[in-house]
Amino acid sequence: MRRAAFTLVELLVVIGIITVLIALLLPVFRTAREEARTVVCRNNERQIYLAMAAYSIDNRGVQPIPFYTNSPFYSFTMIEMLDNQLPGLYNYADGHGTLWPYVSGGPVRRQQLFLCPSDGPDRTATWGAMGETPLPAVQRNYSYNFTQQLQGRKILGPGSTEAQDFAANDRFTGVKLSQIHHADHKLLVLEGKYPVGTSMGIATLTSDTNPGRFFSFLSTRHRGRGNQCFADGHVELFDDSVLNPPGKMLGKYAALLPWQAGSEQFQ
Repeated sequence: MRRAAFTLVELLVVIGIITVLIALLLPVFRTAREEARTVVCRNNERQIYLAMAAYSIDNRGVQPIPFYTNSPFYSFTMIEMLDNQLPGLYNYADGHGTLWPYVSGGPVRRQQLFLCPSDGPDRTATWGAMGETPLPAVQRNYSYNFTQQLQGRKILGPGSTEAQDFAANDRFTGVKLSQIHHADHKLLVLEGKYPVGTSMGIATLTSDTNPGRFFSFLSTRHRGRGNQCFADGHVELFDDSVLNPPGKMLGKYAALLPWQAGSEQFQ
C-alpha cells in the first residue's frame, strides 16, 4: 500500500538537511557576490584611467589635474564638486569638470562609474587632509578620487605667496605620465576608506586622532583589501599593510613624497 504523505520525523529530517545546506552555501554565495562587486569596482577604476589617458592625449600628455570648486573659472578642474552645504558630493550633472567629456553617458552613468558597489549605502567622508574619523554629516556620492601628486607644482599668481594654501590666481603644472618613475609602483586612481574631495594622499603619520601613528587612507572594503589603479594602468587588489614596513614607511609605493626642488620627475 502506497504511503500518502511523509511522516513528521521525515519532514523534520528534510528540513534539517535543507537548513544545513543553506548554512554551508550562504558563505559561498556571499563570497561570489563580493567577487562580482570587486570585479565591477576594478573595471570602474580602469575606465577612469582610460578617460584620463584620453584627456592627456588632447592636452600634450598632461594628466587631468584634481582640484575642486563650483566655479567655471578653474578650467583645469578635474571633477566638479558642490562646494557649499554638502562638501562631500560630486556634481555629476555639471559639465565644468575636465574629465567629463571623456566619460560616456550622462550623470547617472558618471555616478555609477565613480561608485564601488561594495561601498554604502551609508557613505561618509572625513573632512580635512589628515582625517581618520568619518563624519556622518559629510556625505559623499563617490568611492574613488586621485593622488594629490597629479596637481604637480603650484604656480603662484600675482600677489600670491607660498604661505597661502591656494589663491584665486594660482595654477598647477599638472603631471605627465612620462614624468613618473616606476609607474607600476605609483598609485593614481584611489579607492579610499573615507575619501573627501578630488584628491588625497595615501597614508599619514599625523592623523587627526593619533599623531605619530601610521594610518592608511586606502580602502579595505574588499575582504581586507582595496582596488587601486597604478600609473601604468593596471588595477590590483591592494594590501595597504605593505605601505608601513618596519622602519620604512611607504616603501616602493612612495606616492606621498613631495616634489623635489629643481626636479622635473615624479619620484
